[in-house]
Amino acid sequence: MSRTLKIAGTITLLLLLAVSAMAAANAQTYPQPTNVTAENTTDGHVLVSWADDAAPVHRVGWTHDADFRAAEAAGDWLEAFHFADSKRDTDYTIKYLPRGQQYWFIVGTTNERFTGATYSEWTSITTTADSTTATPMPAATPTPMPAATPTPAPMPTATLRPTATRTSPSTGIIKKSRSGICHAPGTTYYSRTLIYTPYATMAECLASGGRLPGG
Repeated sequence: MSRTLKIAGTITLLLLLAVSAMAAANAQTYPQPTNVTAENTTDGHVLVSWADDAAPVHRVGWTHDADFRAAEAAGDWLEAFHFADSKRDTDYTIKYLPRGQQYWFIVGTTNERFTGATYSEWTSITTTADSTTATPMPAATPTPMPAATPTPAPMPTATLRPTATRTSPSTGIIKKSRSGICHAPGTTYYSRTLIYTPYATMAECLASGGRLPGG
C-alpha cells in the first residue's frame, strides 16, 4: 500500500508540473517586432517583412488609408482593419491589393493560444507594379493598437455579421456598412463598401437604424 501511494504521489506531482509548464507557455508574451518593411513584389502583391525573433506566430495587419480615415470618423476604425496570422518567421505576402493606393501595415508577435499581441510601429506604402520601399508612418496617425487591447478574431471574413452581404459592388441598392452608414450609389465610399446589408431604398436603410454619411 505504501509503495502504491508513493507512485500515485509521484504521478500527481509530474502532472502538476506539466500543467504549470503549459500555462506558462500559453501566457508568454514576445517582444515588439522590429525592422518592419513593406514592398511591392508584383501587381497588387505586397511583401511585409520583419527582423527574426522567437515568436511562434506573427499577426500581420493592413488597412487602406482612405477607408481607415472614413471608418475612424464613423467611430469604428476596426471595420477597415484586416489581418492574418502567419507561422513564417520573417515575412508575409498580402495579395491582390488595388494598385496605386496607400496602405498601412503593422506586425504583432503572439502565441497561437494567446489572444493578445505586441505590435510594431505602423509603416506605409503605395501599391504599384514597381518595387517601392516603405516610408515610416507619421507619429500623429494612425496610432498602434495597445498591447493590452484584445485583437479581433483571426481572419476578418470569419467575423462577418450573419445579415451582411460580401460581394462585388452592385448598382441600384443602398448599402448599410457594419458601422451603420447608409451608402447610396455614386457616393464616395459606395464602391469601397464590400461588407454590407442591402436595402432597396434609402428610406428602408434609415428606418433600420442606419444613418447618412457624416451624420
